[in-house]
Amino acid sequence: MKYFSLTFWLPLFILFSSNIEKDETFVIDHFQNHYNKKQVEKKYSINDISGEYELIKGYTLFLGDEREEIVASNLIVEKLSENDYGYYAAHKIKGRRPNEQDGILRNYKGKFHQLSFCEYDASKVVSKENFVSGITLHNQVIIKKTNDKLAMITYGGNFRTYLLYRKLNPETNFSIYLEDALDRSKLDYKKRVSNYKKARNYNKGKLSIEYIRLNDSWASKHLHKDGSNSFEKTHYYQSAYQDGKFKKQDAEFFKLLE
Repeated sequence: MKYFSLTFWLPLFILFSSNIEKDETFVIDHFQNHYNKKQVEKKYSINDISGEYELIKGYTLFLGDEREEIVASNLIVEKLSENDYGYYAAHKIKGRRPNEQDGILRNYKGKFHQLSFCEYDASKVVSKENFVSGITLHNQVIIKKTNDKLAMITYGGNFRTYLLYRKLNPETNFSIYLEDALDRSKLDYKKRVSNYKKARNYNKGKLSIEYIRLNDSWASKHLHKDGSNSFEKTHYYQSAYQDGKFKKQDAEFFKLLE
């Protein structure tokens, strides 16, 4: 029987071990990349919020402890694209006549934003005929959804509105007190959706859009072009944090989802 020396086996062992290590590294890297991709998808994903809703509880808080109760509200949300939703609603504030509301929401990196459209500025070098309106990210709408409940927080300079809804039972009608306001809201909503579709399919030769991160918010940077002329405008919005003035109230509100 012929025996081989250690000098014969050692290079083979090293080569074999090296290949195993490379294969293990490849497998680990493959699963790590897959895991990272899933984490990113999970981070920026959110449940479909489309549907018809009725109010469970609603109120607006103002700085200085003033409070307004919202006694009735109906909300209709439609899915317009993978990340965009349109909605229209009617609200009844205690002691006031019903009012209407509508808008377009975009799920941008896991957070919903109201969408706005840039308007023509006669002082700029682009002619009105060649001006292209584009979509801008506006104030955030804080949304959480669990099962059949939908919680929304909207805000302005000195106030914060809290709305907690549940999915409307198919056999239940909308509030009779809100019918007229809901009809008006639907008409305004249809006009908004028409503008949204035009702005979404904008002429990229006349407008370029970039979203840039500024502190805790995103800004919409538009470059409008008209031949050799062009002007740039960055659209900002108010931070949803409002300097932490409503942090405690937010936490108390979201407990209602539990």
